[in-house]
Amino acid sequence: MVRGAVEEAEWVATSTVAYAEARAALARKEREGELDREQHQRSVEALDGEWRGFVRISVSNLVAYRAGEMAERHTLRGFDAIHLASVARLGKRFDDLHFLAFDARLVEAARGASVPVYERA
Repeated sequence: MVRGAVEEAEWVATSTVAYAEARAALARKEREGELDREQHQRSVEALDGEWRGFVRISVSNLVAYRAGEMAERHTLRGFDAIHLASVARLGKRFDDLHFLAFDARLVEAARGASVPVYERA
């Protein structure tokens, strides 16, 4: 689903916190034996290569405050709220924006915040 969404998109945007989240997930997979050291290193290199092509949304004070409000309103974890606040901020500048997430609570929060959600065609 992610590959398809990325291939369809003119550009891909993410919050800068996604890099730390991705690296943490890769490290966890190595610790738990899902990736060996070489696979982990290749995955980090692939992430680094792809990361340069993303539009990265910094966590400004405005985004952080909005994320705090969204975390309370939608019962979200902090980083999830940052992702949602980032896309809401970006959505003010672009009309054809779609949010992609795999967490059902986050997807429902996006819909509740009137953020268009990516739907697989």
